[in-house]
Amino acid sequence: MLKQDKTKIMLKWTYLIDENTEEVKILDIMNAGKLYYFNKVIEIPLATNALGYYVGAANKIHDKVLKMNRDFHAHKLEPIGFVGHIIP
Repeated sequence: MLKQDKTKIMLKWTYLIDENTEEVKILDIMNAGKLYYFNKVIEIPLATNALGYYVGAANKIHDKVLKMNRDFHAHKLEPIGFVGHIIP
């Protein structure tokens, strides 16, 4: 899958969350028992902002070593795709 395809998928995901915010909030409240106000004001907007950030970041990853402070270093690697995880 090309980076452009992944970008389109993530953008669509972000737009779908924005378009269906009310449903997402209600489902999250039912699933996790969170407060409605907390979801409306904090959780959902932060989720869409984070997805928007990573959509932009996905096209800027090139297998390089970055200079860091002190004795640390970091690698920027080619993304492998979407990753799902289950949080208990």
